Parts: sequence; structure tokens; C-alpha cells
Amino acid sequence: MSITRHQCIDELRRRRVRPVTQLSDEELLYKLVSDDDPAQAVQYTFEQARVREALQQIPAEQRIVIELAFWGGLSQREIAVYCHSPLGTVKTRSRLGLRRLKRLLPESV
Repeated sequence: MSITRHQCIDELRRRRVRPVTQLSDEELLYKLVSDDDPAQAVQYTFEQARVREALQQIPAEQRIVIELAFWGGLSQREIAVYCHSPLGTVKTRSRLGLRRLKRLLPESV
């Protein structure tokens, strides 16, 4: 499992085409939110921490698939190729991981 995870991370690093000086999507969104409303920026930071904590509570193979899809921008087919896993396995891991995240991240009141 660790070997697969590291191979996926290495592949993502090789595919990275953005210059280092460019803001990440998270940083850009935070900057846009914090410029308009500081309270909203605090809420965004809180939600981001909740998501990171929840991601750490799901199995590694599910977390990797979700991270590659959402932050890596890869399709399920691309994830299957880079992780050397069948497409059906990637789809199952994605579905199970998202279900777990939904249970771990109930709607805020």
C-alpha cells in the first residue's frame, strides 16, 4: 500500500507544471475569502482543518484516491493508471472514501 501511495505522489510531482511562485487553489481561495470578510476566512480555515482531520481517519488507499481526484485533478481512469490499480478498484475506493467523509463531516449547524 505504501509503495502504491508513494508512486502516485511521485507521479503527481512529475506532472506538476505550475511554477512554484503561483498560488495554489487553496491559497487563492483563502486570499479571495479573507479580502472580503475576515469572519468568512476564519470559517474557511476551520472547515479546511476539519476536512484534513477527517481525511486522516479514512484508510490510506481511499484517501490517496480522493486526494488525487480533488487536489490532483486526475480522473478515475488516470488514477487507476498511475496507481497500477484496476479502474473498478479506484471507483470503489473513491465511493467508500466519500461515504466515510460524509459521516465524519456532518453539516455544520
